Amino acid sequence: MMAKGKKRTPEQWLALFEEHQSSGLSAAEFCRRNDIHPKTFSAHKAPWNKENKASTFVKVEAQTARQRPSTES
Repeated sequence: MMAKGKKRTPEQWLALFEEHQSSGLSAAEFCRRNDIHPKTFSAHKAPWNKENKASTFVKVEAQTARQRPSTES
């Protein structure tokens, strides 16, 4: 457990963000496993996300459903 008040360097935060990105874990699970408060993690990650143009959204292209020919006579 990290002692309260101990500060991480920007390089340490960067390493954590990169580790999280490649871990496949949710932010909440990653924070739990690394003893980081989720709000602290999020607050430090926000500028990194902006700088790296990271987004939690994924663009999805909608496709229209094809109509089947009617089988009614």
